[in-house]
Amino acid sequence: MSRAPLFVLVAFFLAPSALLAQADGKLVGTWEAKVQGGVTVILDLRAEGEGKMDDQAIQWRVDGKTLELNVDGTAFAYTIELEGDSLRLSGGDLDEPMTFARKGGKKGLGGKKKGLAGKLGGGTGGETKPPVEPPKETRPPVEPPKATKPTIVGEWETQGAEGIVPMVIKADNTGCLGTKEFHYLSTGYSLTIFTDKEQTEYRYELNGDTLILSGGDLSEPLQFQRKGTAVAPAPGPTPGPRPAPSKGLVGMWRSPIDSFEIRADGTLVAEGTIVKYEVKGTTFTLVGPGGRAPYEYTLDGDTLTMTREGTTTTYERVDAAAEPAPGPTPGPAAATPKGLVGTWKSPNETIELRADGTLLVGGQTLKYEVKGSVFTLAGPNGTASFEYTLDGDTMTLTSDGTTDTYQRVGPGGK
Repeated sequence: MSRAPLFVLVAFFLAPSALLAQADGKLVGTWEAKVQGGVTVILDLRAEGEGKMDDQAIQWRVDGKTLELNVDGTAFAYTIELEGDSLRLSGGDLDEPMTFARKGGKKGLGGKKKGLAGKLGGGTGGETKPPVEPPKETRPPVEPPKATKPTIVGEWETQGAEGIVPMVIKADNTGCLGTKEFHYLSTGYSLTIFTDKEQTEYRYELNGDTLILSGGDLSEPLQFQRKGTAVAPAPGPTPGPRPAPSKGLVGMWRSPIDSFEIRADGTLVAEGTIVKYEVKGTTFTLVGPGGRAPYEYTLDGDTLTMTREGTTTTYERVDAAAEPAPGPTPGPAAATPKGLVGTWKSPNETIELRADGTLLVGGQTLKYEVKGSVFTLAGPNGTASFEYTLDGDTMTLTSDGTTDTYQRVGPGGK
């Protein structure tokens, strides 16, 4: 029976809270919709997976025909229909479909010739002007979608065995339970709490000022009240992370079809992609906003078997000093000047050059190599070569007589 290798599932289950969201280049741009009363709603979707709903900062990603918006830690999922410059959203918290019209023409991967994304993505060849913000005084402020659904962000309290236990959930995806700090990811009605090396996923129900957590490591539901309202007794353990996974799983593993690294901090790395995992009994589960992928596993010394949907794959432990696992070669990393590694921004796009010979642009990961003053990029549509110069924190890339200038804005990945 044929099956997709593990790294394909890893790419699907990638968590976006800490990484760039997978942005669909066709949706990148500024969109307008008229709602009841003649009010205009502005939706700005940028290639980095970030954007704005009017003045409210959002994160966004596309999964098939679903557009997911994350507003202050609360996720909303809408069904999308895209026809040319018309975008129709339905479902989620909308009582009826809402139709947006593209403003100012296409941008990003599908709409510009300049820059790396346009070079490999089949751009139209014309530059686009940046979207013009409408005068704020000409329309009343419009509440973002979160206004139609209560948010878990805030200060909460529950009755513990030794008194009141506080919990704070912040809009920046951080929080604390008592004195223990954590990060979290909220998708739908799932709340995943990450500590330094562990994670726990709960299901939550939000009814006004009452938040109920269940599942995870809880033997029974645990009820919180928003601070300032009455706290109802709720016996039972406070939520916390599951026990750490078996140390025997940690290491590099290889099969005839794929390879990956299991880390002690609860992450798995495959083909340069990082995803969270959890272990319970003999079940090994990849966890991300796209859902959960469980495997039954057995570990016998340096042999690991993973079974999913009736298909079993056997992996052997690989010495960290051994040669890299087989797979696409990113290019001679040794030839990459250290000064190139980092995050770079031009008026057209933002790119991240990594030391492993990969480049991230607009949610896409591409291969690159450097020979002398020639920078070559490899993508699904072929290769593109640029002459480059590097002067401190300024980089120029020239191709076909067109030069793009980038400024360094941050460090790069490994």
